[in-house]
Amino acid sequence: MMATTITFKVSGAVQIERDALALRVVFTIIHGSTIIRGVAPMAYTLPVDQQIEVQVSYVDAEGNAVDLPQGNVTWEVSDAALLGVVPDTTDDQKCMVTPVGPVGTAQLTCTGKNPDGSAVIATLDMTLVPGNAITGTIQPVGSPTPKP
Repeated sequence: MMATTITFKVSGAVQIERDALALRVVFTIIHGSTIIRGVAPMAYTLPVDQQIEVQVSYVDAEGNAVDLPQGNVTWEVSDAALLGVVPDTTDDQKCMVTPVGPVGTAQLTCTGKNPDGSAVIATLDMTLVPGNAITGTIQPVGSPTPKP
């Protein structure tokens, strides 16, 4: 097990050791009854000639898995000119994400509704990059010149 020691001063020295493999960062924003939580890393790079199925999962404040009932999850994209999303008809906690064509950055958002009516929002930033080359063109560079 690899441990890292972090020392900081609070009226003396405090030493904290942690298992580097067990560390994860969770970002949580609470605004009224809306909770936005993300676990780092929160970005994904996808070539525009590929698609990917994604799944959202939820946990409560103690880290216990929460399965929201079917019909309580919706998916959206920030830019429909870059990204399309098709929810799974049998499990709305899954969806197929398909780039439209252009490269760029878009955000996938999944909003779940708790039984008490509060919303839980999960996001995934997606960077769309060029896919594999399928053809090429050859063009002259400059003007013709006399032969030596």
